[in-house]
Amino acid sequence: MRTKCAMAALAAAVLMLFPPPTAAQERVGIGYTMVDDGSCSQAGNTLTAEYDRESDSVDVRGMVRVAPSGGDCRQEQVSYDVGVTLYPVQSSVVDVALELGVNEQSASAPYALADMYGSILLRGDGGALFATNLPAGSARTIIAAVGLSREVGPVRITGGFNLVPVDWAMYESGHSVRLGAGYDIGGFNADASADFGAYANFGEVSAGYRHALEGSRFDVGIGLVYRWGIGAIDNGAPLMQLVNDSPFVRAGPPRDDSLLLNLTLGWSPS
Repeated sequence: MRTKCAMAALAAAVLMLFPPPTAAQERVGIGYTMVDDGSCSQAGNTLTAEYDRESDSVDVRGMVRVAPSGGDCRQEQVSYDVGVTLYPVQSSVVDVALELGVNEQSASAPYALADMYGSILLRGDGGALFATNLPAGSARTIIAAVGLSREVGPVRITGGFNLVPVDWAMYESGHSVRLGAGYDIGGFNADASADFGAYANFGEVSAGYRHALEGSRFDVGIGLVYRWGIGAIDNGAPLMQLVNDSPFVRAGPPRDDSLLLNLTLGWSPS
């Protein structure tokens, strides 16, 4: 747990790499997340902290989530998603975009009760005697992408090349092409990003709405995030785990997607 907290703190430090722009819009939020990622038999209830800062030249985003993980849902797991996007060269036609970020999410996989030799115990009908989802490492991606971006009204489209090789689960490490799009108008926002390698891909789609509370700097936000390709990234899922001294053998690949519903109370300093 200490290692996870240290890594989350290191990831959060990315948010402090650049001084706040003078015309930036900032928001700090804290709230509740319902997570369906297969780690627990039921959707988990977690605590989430968010940070956003937007300007014409720098966009900063951050999310840290503390969640129970595992088949018995008694383990704590820290997941985070932080990043900075810079637009150092801007023109009326296209902007140069530099994106730095790190994302880590706990993964789960199906496991089945086995004997001391690693053979799955079977029922009379040939099925596994006892099967469950267990924590199966974590999928971590590091982004250092350079590319081009264009803003058309409330929509920004970006394409670039990730300089950091992706540690794919089934293939050798390799670079990826990164595509993204964002929409922000009024209280509505939507974002999508995807990384495409030679043999696999991963990404996420999110949408949300924030309602400003009249006469204050507070707002209430709701958002939905869907992620795919979690199983495409090497998460170090062990072939065997011990649960209460009983061996469990991995009976399938890690779950490939997750769904998060966020409800937050936000505050803007200005």
